[in-house]
Amino acid sequence: GGAGAGADVPAQADSRGGAGADSAIVALGAALAEGQRAHLDRVALWGALNLIAGAALFGASSREEHPTRRAFGLQTAGWGAVNLGIVGWALLAGAPEPATTLSGALAAEDRWAHILLVNLGLNVGYMAVGTALAVAAGRGLDSGPAVKGHGAAVILQGAGLMVLDGLAWAASSGRMGALRGLVEALEGAEVAALQVRPGGYDAAAIEFAVRLPTALFGG
Repeated sequence: GGAGAGADVPAQADSRGGAGADSAIVALGAALAEGQRAHLDRVALWGALNLIAGAALFGASSREEHPTRRAFGLQTAGWGAVNLGIVGWALLAGAPEPATTLSGALAAEDRWAHILLVNLGLNVGYMAVGTALAVAAGRGLDSGPAVKGHGAAVILQGAGLMVLDGLAWAASSGRMGALRGLVEALEGAEVAALQVRPGGYDAAAIEFAVRLPTALFGG
């Protein structure tokens, strides 16, 4: 992960780490919140389209004449309903306040990236299950046509969610890179501040340089 559970970076980070550090942290925290909401909007749209199209396909297909198409529609509509339910739950739960400190922004982005990575792994699993169903359908099952439809729908859902989660993960990776760049900039500024001055070393700079790694990453 990119962050630990340490204390927030002290206020000296902006004044010693370079002008604009605080505003950059706030902007990246806000960008995470916007990215999460955009991801929910995309999943909601995907869910609604699948619910509507799947229900229409199911309703227009008879069990006897079009079992594959009917099963595909049923499975597709079911996934659409589940995705809409997940989005609704997330919206009701509410989003946390955007982070305003470097350690908070790192921790929040790290949690989001891990959630997306888990989802990406699940999407691979969905496609594998759908493929297994499609293969099994061609091996003499009495309900083979219906199983084939269900399998094809599961493959489609896994692929669609893979794209959506992949887009969100790529955006998260970009924000994490910017946050790590801020960490490096702050560390570099503090090292540069540890120089001999007419009155000796700057005690405040020494203290902050010692505290920075612990404040960011814990320990």
